[in-house]
Amino acid sequence: KKQANQVEAEGEKNALDLAPYVLKNPDMPWKCETFFDYRVTYNQNGFLSLVFQDYQYAGGAHGSTLQTSVTVPLKTGRPMSLKDLFTPGADYQAAINNSVRISLDAMGLTSELFEPFAGIGGNRSYYLSSNGVAVYFQQYEIMPYSAGIQEFTTSYASLEGLLKEQILLKENTDADKVAAVLLSAIRDSALLGKVLNCPYPVVTTVIEDVIKAWGNPATSESIPAAKGIYAAFPSKKVVFGFNKGAQIFDVRSLDLRLPSITKDKAMEVLGSPIFTASSDKQQILGYPAGTGYELILYFTESAGQPGLVKLDHYEVLYPRGNVNLMADDPGRDWAVLNAGDPFSVIMKGNPTTGYSWHFTINDGNILKPVSESSVLDSAMMGAGSTFTWNFAAGVSGNAAITFKYYRTWEGESSALPETIRIFNMSVR
Repeated sequence: KKQANQVEAEGEKNALDLAPYVLKNPDMPWKCETFFDYRVTYNQNGFLSLVFQDYQYAGGAHGSTLQTSVTVPLKTGRPMSLKDLFTPGADYQAAINNSVRISLDAMGLTSELFEPFAGIGGNRSYYLSSNGVAVYFQQYEIMPYSAGIQEFTTSYASLEGLLKEQILLKENTDADKVAAVLLSAIRDSALLGKVLNCPYPVVTTVIEDVIKAWGNPATSESIPAAKGIYAAFPSKKVVFGFNKGAQIFDVRSLDLRLPSITKDKAMEVLGSPIFTASSDKQQILGYPAGTGYELILYFTESAGQPGLVKLDHYEVLYPRGNVNLMADDPGRDWAVLNAGDPFSVIMKGNPTTGYSWHFTINDGNILKPVSESSVLDSAMMGAGSTFTWNFAAGVSGNAAITFKYYRTWEGESSALPETIRIFNMSVR
């Protein structure tokens, strides 16, 4: 809470500093933005790791994100530095430096460094995850802004004999646990606007950055329904979607490990999705992720194993990046659908408070309501519910469903901005 308050104060100061310039230049489009978020990366074996992100935009070409973290033993609650994890005299820096260099080479990022990698140094920020110790570098620290925050994980096995707490060395070898670790990595990277094994995030990357590092794409084609141009890099198992300004707004991963994840496991680890759909023999789950991102997973039925639905690919989407104001096109928030495809929106609510969800559709020919239902989250008095609205895609085009959460007797205008959710959909 203290850190969140500090971030809020920073945002207010930025707004005050910017105000005189805006008053002198009323046509200036700048406005301050502040976003604070956190994620739990490790909560096992008596240790807790938290990662915080502070995004500030105070005018100029772009905003900036500062990442911080803290790791504490639950018994003491005292934060541990990276050095505190290791036995006295252990050359842990050499082990981590070696791991970082291997990752840089494997991802083809060595040429992106401002200068040859010299090592993590003695006071490097870090966090624990289910599969290792992760160190990270801030924007501009070792690479250009477009590369974003760079994170590198060294497996516990690579640190065997160096760590104080041997219990941290237990590796997940069970297939179910491996899938859970992979899903956690997918979720964590999505919060940064990235996919697995790809250093280029949405929003801050342009396609030229990728081409400079990886070479020309194998294919590049305009997909109107998806709202952009899509460039495929098969050797990297990655596809990028970018707009007319070359900004990347969509990154898709076809990582070879993805089929180890079943739909049931994804819902167990990631929780209930906010969006589901069935299209082109694919089952789709959608989740909000971080600062305006969406995480969308595409599952297919396993060949020769009827009923077993496995992850085929997934994407991290920045919806604001595919909006075309000139064409009055609001873009898309989720998967592109075909006519007749069923899809659902799932959200929480608590009717015992008098509040309920209300929705409107701006074009009933494109999006058609089918049914709705709710399930109590528990039998406790005053418990909330999970609401599901089922729809069907109609004719091709763009349409939006707007949900607002308010008390009927207080009227639609009483809905607060944070309780309004708009689903911009594209049907081909």
